[in-house]
Amino acid sequence: MFWLELDLYFIIMNLIELRRDNADHVLRKKFIKRVLTSEGQSILQAQKERMNESNFTNPNFNKTSLEVTDFRATLTFVKLHRFVDMKSRKTKNGVIKKESYPIYNRIIFGHLNNIIGEISFGYTDTVIEEMKRLENN
Repeated sequence: MFWLELDLYFIIMNLIELRRDNADHVLRKKFIKRVLTSEGQSILQAQKERMNESNFTNPNFNKTSLEVTDFRATLTFVKLHRFVDMKSRKTKNGVIKKESYPIYNRIIFGHLNNIIGEISFGYTDTVIEEMKRLENN
């Protein structure tokens, strides 16, 4: 009987720990999704502002979208978006200088540092309490 009682006690304690860990995992997923959504929208907004400042008026570049799942943010751009930053291109005939519009690399990589920092160090006890409070309301 004594062993059976101990086994039941440990099973119950393990279930309680699993529930606590699961609740923390759910909150962590929500936090990461919140960070990715916020920074993804910030990236799109920064690109629009930079395009307006630079008088960059190609309508094809307005076709951007953001999709966020639990652990992934997918920003969809026109493929040419990545090459608009370049100040020159190498061709068979040599280097061709062109006008550059810094609407991709600087913005994307600048925000990546924000995302990494926020996910690494932003999940504090205060944030956990705030998220629990929001979840209960």
